[in-house]
Amino acid sequence: MTAGWNVTAPHLTDEEAAKVIAAGGLTNGEDPGDTARGILFGLQSKPMYGGTVEHATKAKRRAKNKLARQARRIARRS
Repeated sequence: MTAGWNVTAPHLTDEEAAKVIAAGGLTNGEDPGDTARGILFGLQSKPMYGGTVEHATKAKRRAKNKLARQARRIARRS
């Protein structure tokens, strides 16, 4: 999340909404709607995989991604 965003409740306070607008979080300068606030609030407490993926599967994915990042790094050097 962008620095300055401090969504701790389903609804932003006027002060928080002003911070979001000042930080350029909203391009049109309008107040974020209830839906946007609800989504931000709901996602704050969610873990990355939500407990739906086995530990071994996550470990395999992370190892694969690590190798892919390494390969991209090497490819950029050559």
